[in-house]
Amino acid sequence: MFQVFVVSDGTGRTAKQALSAALTQFTGTEVEVIVHADVRSPRQVHDIVSEAAKAQAFIVHTLVTESLREHMLRESHKLNVETIDLMGPLLARLSNQFIHEPAQTPGLYNQLNKEYFQRIDAM
Repeated sequence: MFQVFVVSDGTGRTAKQALSAALTQFTGTEVEVIVHADVRSPRQVHDIVSEAAKAQAFIVHTLVTESLREHMLRESHKLNVETIDLMGPLLARLSNQFIHEPAQTPGLYNQLNKEYFQRIDAM
């Protein structure tokens, strides 16, 4: 059985949904998805990459903080762990297009959704 680690500084829902969509193309392949949510420190990244190396797992991540993405890249190279960054390239492209830097605030999507639905409920 293959293991894929989903690593996020939020809930992990975005990466898990993208991974689930991709995995539908591999019927008959057994994959265990392990979600690591609320990853906010270099130490957490190090520990997760070390765990992935021992398990020979692949990492899919959606870290919005550039320093954590860079740390993930360094740690994964050191320990020879395959990773894919789902958020970094998109944020970079949007930043270039908008000529504006992203907020790099983990969990912002869920916070905005929660506030939106609270306003709807209040109406």
